[in-house]
Amino acid sequence: MTTVATIYLNLTKVSLTFVAWLIAASIGLYYLALFVNVIYSKNSCHFSKKDITLLILIFIVGAVLVLALCQSRVAMMIILFIWNAAYAMFVGIKSQNE
Repeated sequence: MTTVATIYLNLTKVSLTFVAWLIAASIGLYYLALFVNVIYSKNSCHFSKKDITLLILIFIVGAVLVLALCQSRVAMMIILFIWNAAYAMFVGIKSQNE
């Protein structure tokens, strides 16, 4: 869904509000899938309550920014870049600590 949403960013006839909600929902579903997978793979990947809280905080801040600035395509792309960079930094730090 995130790929579809980023493709929709390039289309002029699609509502940017719809795209913003689609992005927030798809990333939310991705985080939910990540949490569900952690339940089944506790041996290889373990998230503490602090880690889960940080992921939820990253999601909330990213979703609020995307929804608040959804009238600008460039702002949404910059927010998506920062949102993904924050998540990648979290995963990178997490993988180094384990």
